Amino acid sequence: MLRLDVCVDGRAVEFAGVVRDGRAFIDEAGFETFGRLVDLLLAGPEMIAAGAAGPWSDRIRRETHMYVREAGGEWLSLGRGPGRTRTPAEDPRATPLLAALTTDHAPVVAGTTPAADEPRARARAWAETMRRGGWRAVVRRTKRGELGLEVLAEVARKHPGVPRQRCAYVLTGDPRVPEALRWRSDELYTSWSKFDFLVDLRGLDDPRLPADAPLDDPAAARAAKAADVLAGTAPGAMDTLRALTTVASVYERTWEPTRPVFVVRTFRGLPNPPARPLDEIVTMLQGNPDDGALWLETGFAAYDACLLHVTDTAFRRATELGAGGGLPRLWRAWLSCRHDPHRALRESDVAATEGGVTGAARHLQAHVHEALLRDPDTALGYYAQATADGSGSVGAWIDHGALLLRRSRHDEAIRVFTEALEQHPDGRLWHWLGYARLMAGETDAALDCVEQALRVRPGMVREIVDDNDLAPLREHPRFRALPALAEEYAGPYHRAVRAGLRPDGERTPPRTDPAAAVAAVERLRDTYSNYEPCVVEAKRLGDGTIDPTLRAVLAKVGLPRYMGTFHVAHEITHGDQALQRYSGGENPDGWGGLSQLGSFYEDPYRGVAVDGETGEVFVTRHDRPPTYLAPDVATFLATLCEEAGEHEWRIAPNGLDRLDDVSGIGAGRLRLIVDGLDEVDRARLILFLKRHGALLYHLEMKRFGFTRTDFSGFDFAAHCPNLRVLNLRGATVDESVFAHPALERFALEEGHYRGARDIRVGTFVDVDGRDGTRLREISFRDCVVEADTLLVGPHARLVDFRNVLDEDYSEAFPGRLEFAGCEDLHRIHINAVTYWELTLRGHLPRLREVEQDATPYGAFTSTVVDASAKDEARYLRLIKKGTDFTKYW
Repeated sequence: MLRLDVCVDGRAVEFAGVVRDGRAFIDEAGFETFGRLVDLLLAGPEMIAAGAAGPWSDRIRRETHMYVREAGGEWLSLGRGPGRTRTPAEDPRATPLLAALTTDHAPVVAGTTPAADEPRARARAWAETMRRGGWRAVVRRTKRGELGLEVLAEVARKHPGVPRQRCAYVLTGDPRVPEALRWRSDELYTSWSKFDFLVDLRGLDDPRLPADAPLDDPAAARAAKAADVLAGTAPGAMDTLRALTTVASVYERTWEPTRPVFVVRTFRGLPNPPARPLDEIVTMLQGNPDDGALWLETGFAAYDACLLHVTDTAFRRATELGAGGGLPRLWRAWLSCRHDPHRALRESDVAATEGGVTGAARHLQAHVHEALLRDPDTALGYYAQATADGSGSVGAWIDHGALLLRRSRHDEAIRVFTEALEQHPDGRLWHWLGYARLMAGETDAALDCVEQALRVRPGMVREIVDDNDLAPLREHPRFRALPALAEEYAGPYHRAVRAGLRPDGERTPPRTDPAAAVAAVERLRDTYSNYEPCVVEAKRLGDGTIDPTLRAVLAKVGLPRYMGTFHVAHEITHGDQALQRYSGGENPDGWGGLSQLGSFYEDPYRGVAVDGETGEVFVTRHDRPPTYLAPDVATFLATLCEEAGEHEWRIAPNGLDRLDDVSGIGAGRLRLIVDGLDEVDRARLILFLKRHGALLYHLEMKRFGFTRTDFSGFDFAAHCPNLRVLNLRGATVDESVFAHPALERFALEEGHYRGARDIRVGTFVDVDGRDGTRLREISFRDCVVEADTLLVGPHARLVDFRNVLDEDYSEAFPGRLEFAGCEDLHRIHINAVTYWELTLRGHLPRLREVEQDATPYGAFTSTVVDASAKDEARYLRLIKKGTDFTKYW
C-alpha cells in the first residue's frame, strides 16, 4: 500500500490530497483558487505509480510551495521552484519514494524513484527497435535529470552534413501527456529555437472513436510505429517532424503543452471539403459506427483540428467501408509519403482505380517523384496524366508548368498555363503565366497577365508585388500601379466571397438593432465588470467600421480587455486611432473591408472581425478565407455571456430585474456579484436572498457610498444553505457566518461585526467529528470587530487567518486570539494598529507562517502553550521570522 500525504500552499488556500491505494481523496475546498493545480494533484496517484513522481512534483513546485509526508508523519518541505532546498527524510530506508522526493537536489533524477515495470519495459523495447534502425544508445554522463522529465531510455543519430537528432522515452508527470517521446534536433526550427518536441504516446486528449476501430493505440504500439517512422525517414528535421505528426499528437516541449503542432501541407492537390466540428461528428459516430460517410468527414474534421494521426485512422476506416471512392486512400497515401514514398506511390495507384480522384492521385505521384525521389522526368509524365483530361486541379496545372519553367522549357510552360486558364480562370494561373511570359522575354504580355490576376483575385497583390521572380518589372509604371488596381477591384470581390459564406436563406442581414446593441454591450460590461477595463473612444472605432448606434454604445460603456476566451483587439486596448482594417488588396479572399474586434485566447491567430457595411461578424484564421459567425456584433457579444451549468450574475442598479427570473438555476449553482446598490435596492436584494438564497454558492457584495448593508439578524445558514464563498464590503454581520455549515471562505472589508463577544470556530464536535463549519479562510480588512476573543479550536478546518487594520478602524478588535490544535492551519497574518495577545496551543502540524505587525501605535504579545519542546521551538522561530519580515518591509 502506498501512503503519502501531499500538501500544497496555493495562494490563500491550502490544498490537501492523500494518495492511498491508487485513489486520490481531495479536499473540496479551494478548487477554483488552484485552477490547473487540481488536475495535477488528482493525477498524483497515477503519476507516482508510473514512476513519474519527480516530474510530477517539479510541475507542482513550479507553481507553488509543496510538502510531503508519510501518512501521520512530519511534513517535509520540497520548496518552490528549481534548486530550492528540500527537507530530507529522517529515515530514507523506510520509504524510497519519500527519500527520493526529499533528496536535496533538483530535480529528482532518472532511476531514483520507484517506477512501474510497464513504462520501463515499453522504453526498453522502443530503444531496441531504434538501435536496429540505425540509432545508437546515449549513455547519460550525469545523474542530474531535467525539470519535468523522467528519462527511461535515450538514443541519437548523426548523418554527415546533417544536424544531430536525439530521441528519449520520457515520463512527464503531466496528466495531459504523461508518457511521450522527446525528439530533438540541433537544426533551427525557428529563428530563436531548435526542434524540441514531445510525441504523445497515450493519446489521452484524442477523441474516443467507436471501439471497432480504436483510435487510442496502446503506448507500446504507438512507440513502435514512431520508431519505424524515425528509422525510415530522411534525416532532415522538418521531414521527420511531418512524419511524426501522422503517428500521434506532437507538442512543442513547454511547461504547458496545449495545442498539437500542425505541419502545413506541401502538396496542393488534395481535395479537402469542409467538415463539422470533430466533437460533433464523433458523437454521431458513436451511434453509427459503420457509417462510412461519417468516418470520411471525421478524417477531414481531425485534419482541421491538427490531429493527423486521427485523420489517418478515420480514413483507414472509411476505406474499409468503401466510402468516398479513392479519396480516403489518397489522403492516407499523402500522410505516408514523407516516411514511405514508395508506399504512397502504390496507394495512389489504387486510389486512381477506385474513382473520383484520378487527377489528384497522378498529381500526388508526380509530387512524390519530384520532391522526394528527385526524378523530375518521371514527374513530368505524371503531371501530364494529371492534367490530360482537363480534370486536374489548379495546383496540378501550376506544379506542371512550374517544373517546366525550372527546366527552362518556357514555351511548353506557356502552353500548359494557357490551357489551364481555359479550365480554371484563376488568379494564380494568371500570375504564373505572367512569370512564364517574362522568362520568354515578353514584358508587355507579362504585365497584361499580372494585371488580369489582380482583376480576378485582388488579394494576391502583395504576393505579386513582392515576387522576386518579377523583379525585372518593378520599375515599370504599370507594375507600380498594381496596388491601386487591386484596391479598385477588391471591394466587390471580397463582398462576393463573404456573401457566399452566409447561411442558407440569409441574403442581406439586418443592421444591428439599437436596442439589441445596448442590451448586449451592457450585459457584457456587467458580466465582466471585474476584468481590467479599457475605455473605448468613438474615434478608435473608425468611421464605417461598425453600425453608428453600436459605436456610440461601445464608446459610452467601454469593454473589458478580456471577456472569457475572447480578447479585445490590441488597437482598442492600446488607444490607437482605429481598429485594424484589412485592406482589400493585401489579404486573403474575403478579408478585405473587415475590421478586427479581437482574438480568441486558445488560438491567438483566430480573430473576430466585423464587416463595416453589413455589420456581420466573421472569424479570420491564418491565410484562409473567413467563416461566418454572427449576423451582427450585438449577437456576437451576447454569445459571450451565455450561461451553462453554473450561472454568474453581476447586478448593478440597472440590472435588478434579473432577480425576478430564476428559472433554470439549480440549488447552489448561482454566483452573485452586486455593486452600486442604494438602500432601497439592498432591501430588495435581501428579500431575494430570503426567498432564493438556496440557489447561491457565491455572494460578493461591494460597498456603495458610506452606507452599510445590515445583515445582523440575517441567518445565512438558514437562507443560503449552499453558500461556500461570502465576500462583503461595507456590511454588518453577526456570529451566524462562523456557524454556517457549508461556508468555506469569509471575507469582510470596511465592515462591522456585531454579535457574540466570543467568536468561536471549531471548538465543539458534531456527529461527523467537526463543529459543523467548513471555514478555511477568514479575512478582515479595516473592520470594526466588537468581540473580546477569537478562538479557533482543534476541530476547525481553518487554513488561513488574515486581519489588516488601519488606525482609523482600531476602536474595536479582539484582544485575545487563540489557535488551539488546528490540524489544517497554515498561515496567520495580522497587521493591525491595535493591541492583542496571540496564543498558539498544542500541535499545529501545518503551520508555516506567523506574521504580526502593530506599528506604529499598537503592540502584541505571543504565547505558546501545551506544545512539545520541538513544536514550541518551531513556533517561536516562525513568530520571530514573521516579525523580522514585517520589520524589514
